Amino acid sequence: MQPGENQEVAFTLDLRALASFQSGASAWVADAGTYQVRIGSSSQEIRLRASFALAKPVVVEKVNDVMFPNCAMQELRLKKHQQ
Repeated sequence: MQPGENQEVAFTLDLRALASFQSGASAWVADAGTYQVRIGSSSQEIRLRASFALAKPVVVEKVNDVMFPNCAMQELRLKKHQQ
């Protein structure tokens, strides 16, 4: 590719890319909400934006409780205004 040339790039985000582990459910879950995709030459130079929403949480993968903690743990969650 030469300087100044354009090239089209495509990629797919699957639910696994959106999921985080929820120990109480013993599952990887993609939370409901609006997700934003930003593409640019750097984090300061965003050139393209898109968004999509999940209407409800999606269990991506259920796992076994093989390493369940033996003490109470508080999971990190985004505050409602940050979602």
